[in-house]
Amino acid sequence: MVAKPNWPASGGGGRGSNGYSSGSGRGMHTRQGSGGSGSGMLGGQQQQFFGNSGGRGRGRRNIVFNTKPGDFSDAAVEEFAWAVRRSPAGEALDRQMLSDGLLNLDSRGLAALLKELARGRHGFRARELFDFLRALPPDHQLSQLCDVFTYTAMVSLCVDQQELSRAFELVSEMRQRNVERNVHTYTALMNVAIKCGQLQKALEVYGELLREGCSPNVVTYNTLIDVHGKTGQWAEALKVIDAMNANNTKPVTRTYNTLMIACNTSGQWQKALDVYSEMVRMGHAPNTTTYNALISAHSKAGRLEKVMEVYQEMLRTGCERSVITYSALISACEKAGQWQLALNLFAEMLQERCVPNVITYNSLITACAQGAQWGKAAEVFEQMQNSGCKPDVVTYTALVSAYERGGQWMKALEAFQKMQEQRCNTDAILYNTLLDVLWDTGGGRRS
Repeated sequence: MVAKPNWPASGGGGRGSNGYSSGSGRGMHTRQGSGGSGSGMLGGQQQQFFGNSGGRGRGRRNIVFNTKPGDFSDAAVEEFAWAVRRSPAGEALDRQMLSDGLLNLDSRGLAALLKELARGRHGFRARELFDFLRALPPDHQLSQLCDVFTYTAMVSLCVDQQELSRAFELVSEMRQRNVERNVHTYTALMNVAIKCGQLQKALEVYGELLREGCSPNVVTYNTLIDVHGKTGQWAEALKVIDAMNANNTKPVTRTYNTLMIACNTSGQWQKALDVYSEMVRMGHAPNTTTYNALISAHSKAGRLEKVMEVYQEMLRTGCERSVITYSALISACEKAGQWQLALNLFAEMLQERCVPNVITYNSLITACAQGAQWGKAAEVFEQMQNSGCKPDVVTYTALVSAYERGGQWMKALEAFQKMQEQRCNTDAILYNTLLDVLWDTGGGRRS
């Protein structure tokens, strides 16, 4: 039973009591003049927004749009995006430019523009533009642009700054303004909740979606599987396939990939392999994510030979190998005690110009530690630092363990001291490893 969400109250076109301070701080502030960050456009400026530019602001240029009013094309979106990006940083968007550009867009085009701006690191401009539009009076000629398409686009963009409260507020505002909420709106809201670590909220949103009479689509179901996987409810994740079949929604490759990952997360490697078999039976071609999940499943089963078979199949079919692929491969070697193979795979990874991350280095150092190869572990650690990858507590624990197994207790203590100097957090596992080191210095060993 999915609980009903506690939707935040919304003050119509404005904000709740806390405003938008939880995010980037670019809310809709009443402002006089053109100073400041230019992120809000309410108060007196709203009324004079659509007038002559009057040359306000330094570096202003008159932007002439080649597209005509009503020309709701990709060209209009691209042209408007280009004009926005040219706007001087730290100043409000030129009012005449916005006036001309918005007349060339319908709500679908505006939604595409908002997403395009966010992709190009101009998310604050997307927010500035939308917050202006949603503050217009209902009878304004441009107010109709604030519909399900533009609202849903802005909800989805809340992921970037992890602004869950703003996302909920936007959906509440849609309800108050009688703006349609569809499956895409609720799915976007679920995704924001997941990215913000609010998994229960995501389930509540799904329940609200059903109560609103929306029919889930394949993206909704994939998102739901992801939620169940992250909460350890692998059995519930598997049931989603039954719900999809009942709703005549066909699973896609991503559906099966997400299911495999959900099963692997809960240690259900056999179930993950079953999902893969079903995926192949249904005629879906595996991709990099599929193979990564398959490697992880075989690794959890302790089947290194199967892991390498998957890797060879990736090479044979020309499937791209990512940092996740190589990290999973090296981790499998670590669990199997094959430190030499781990180093070989790491060399192949570098040859392919695939950049290792902290997980890659941690698995490789741990593999060297288990093989009592403290010298190799030290080399990998040095390479990690030279590459600019920041070590974490797992890195230092593996390094200290490598030194301890190699009888290098002084180097182990030096590594711990370096860790403290870098203000890296410690944990119980590291301290237990250090106790082993100190015990060795006393000429004995704990049983």
